[in-house]
Amino acid sequence: MYQKPEYLKLGLDDVIHVPYRLNLIPGASDVIRNAERAGAYGATISGSGPTIIAFAPADRAEKVGIAMVNGFAAAHITSRYLVLDFDHNGIMAV
Repeated sequence: MYQKPEYLKLGLDDVIHVPYRLNLIPGASDVIRNAERAGAYGATISGSGPTIIAFAPADRAEKVGIAMVNGFAAAHITSRYLVLDFDHNGIMAV
């Protein structure tokens, strides 16, 4: 299996809905740019927005989160970041 997380940026480069929704989220372009400059593999709108999601190595996650919050702050938007891990179990019956 190839592990090339740097290719995530290409996969996140959505041309169907992101270009139309990005400008509806104040500061979103700066938030994405800040995430990538801080070491994220890539970032984009999560779902229909206004959440922005970034994928980064664990050792850069905090730095990326802070950079994203700073991007929103520059647009006078209060935000917070959460560092999450992937669900390795999938769907389970409880």
